[in-house]
Amino acid sequence: MNKAIKIIFLIFFSTKNLLSLEMICNFEEVYQNGDIQQGHLLIKENKIRYQYNDNNLYTILRTQGDFFLIENIYPDMFMKIDQNTEALIGIEMIINDYPKLKSEYKINKVSIKPEMKLDDNFLKKITILSDQMNMNIYFPACDKTSIQDRYFFYSPFFSFKKND
Repeated sequence: MNKAIKIIFLIFFSTKNLLSLEMICNFEEVYQNGDIQQGHLLIKENKIRYQYNDNNLYTILRTQGDFFLIENIYPDMFMKIDQNTEALIGIEMIINDYPKLKSEYKINKVSIKPEMKLDDNFLKKITILSDQMNMNIYFPACDKTSIQDRYFFYSPFFSFKKND
């Protein structure tokens, strides 16, 4: 391999590592009926953790190419999710495209529309529209920070608190 090609590979892989997204965001889901749920979104490389604060709800992990659901009240039990994942896949696509987002992502009959913050500090909100669900997910605060890999394990499952 000649020297120019080696330099291009080095620049590409070095830049990709520098641009890898690693952050923790607070989220607030607002449903069409007025219900509100809050939690945390953790992003690291190809992994996502979408965790509700309510103990009666759950945490969704995207790791090893699959989605897993862990009920917050029973953290030792997990279930692989392979149906009705359109909204989750859309959120993952937005994260992977960040900061160069499309105005709309469509998966089957689900429309997902991201909106950036003016300061370009990740997302302001994501709107999800479908026959089954209409909601907005707001991201009032995001911190770019290092996240331990253990928070993306489903077995064993590690609880996460914002100040860990």
